[in-house]
Amino acid sequence: MLKEAEQTGEAILFVRGLVEDKEHLTSYLTNITFKSFLKGDELAEAFAESEIVVCRSGYSTIMDLAALNKKAVLIPTPGQTEQEYLADYFQEKKIFLKNEQGSLNLKEAADSISLYSGVFLRNDFTHLKERISSL
Repeated sequence: MLKEAEQTGEAILFVRGLVEDKEHLTSYLTNITFKSFLKGDELAEAFAESEIVVCRSGYSTIMDLAALNKKAVLIPTPGQTEQEYLADYFQEKKIFLKNEQGSLNLKEAADSISLYSGVFLRNDFTHLKERISSL
């Protein structure tokens, strides 16, 4: 999986989500940076700068993706039925790509992501104005 990333030349940030005093992973690939944990503002910045986010399919994460208008590959935590349901739902609706833990192929995901729309929230409130005026 990570070897494919080097072939694409894209910069990759891998955040493990583990609060630790020091980083334990190092990369032999120059375009991949590993972090055990990022603070909220650092994680928000990483999301904002990312073209594609590979993440768990929890409700809060999906709301973050929607707020930032990001495309994503969702990887549900095995045994977490809500995450599995959400990942299946969004894949079926062609919103987010779903992959099972342990089977992610970055090249295939990058090639397939254009088939998925992501969630794009309208922030101009035009839809609310239209709805109110029709009452």
